Amino acid sequence: MAEKKTVWLVNQYAMPPQYESRLRTIKFAQYLQTKGYEVTIFASSIMHNMDIDLIEGDEPYIECDYDDLHFVHIKAKRTIIIMVSIVSLVHFSSTGEWLSLLRSSKNRM
Repeated sequence: MAEKKTVWLVNQYAMPPQYESRLRTIKFAQYLQTKGYEVTIFASSIMHNMDIDLIEGDEPYIECDYDDLHFVHIKAKRTIIIMVSIVSLVHFSSTGEWLSLLRSSKNRM
C-alpha cells in the first residue's frame, strides 16, 4: 500500500472555516485532499481582524479538526505574528522538503 504524501500549508492568516472569508487556503487544502494528500494547515492562533485568540492558556500550539481539515494553531502575540510567518518560511525553506515535493510533482506531469 502506498504511503500518503503529506503537505503543510503555512498561512498565518488562515482561519477555521466558520471565521474564514478568504477561502484560498481552505479550498487548496480540500483540493489536495481529493488528490490523496494528507494536508495540515499551520496558522496563527489569533484570528485576523478579530479579537479572538483560539489559545487561551499557555500551550505553544493546539491541533484542531474542522470537518475534514486539520489545523495547527500556533500561539502568537499580535506584535509578533509576522515573526511566526518568517520563522515558518525560513524553516520550511531550509528543510528542502519543498524541493522534493516540487521534483516529485514535475515527474508526474
